[in-house]
Amino acid sequence: MVTMATSDRDDALQYLLSKLQSEDGWSCANLAWNEDRLTVITDQFSSFDGTVKSKLLLSFLAMSPRVISLCRDEMLKLLRLARRDGDEWVRLFASVLAP
Repeated sequence: MVTMATSDRDDALQYLLSKLQSEDGWSCANLAWNEDRLTVITDQFSSFDGTVKSKLLLSFLAMSPRVISLCRDEMLKLLRLARRDGDEWVRLFASVLAP
C-alpha cells in the first residue's frame, strides 16, 4: 500500500466528513471508498460524533463486493474500534456488520 501524503490525507478526511455530516441528500452510495480513505477514517474514528460514526458504518452496506475485498483489512480494523465505542448505536451497528 502506498502511504498518502499529509495534504492528501487531510483532503480525503475533509471529503468524507463533508459527505457524512451532510443533512441534505446524503447517501451511502455517494462515498468513494478505498483503502487509503478507510485508513484515514480509522485513524480519526474516535474523534467523530455518534451520528457520523453510524453513517460511516452503515455506508459499508452500500459497498460493492470488489471494494469490500480490496478494503477488508481496514474495514475489520474499523469495526473492532467501533465495537468498543462509547455510543451504543455505534457498537450495535459494528456488531451487526462484523463477521
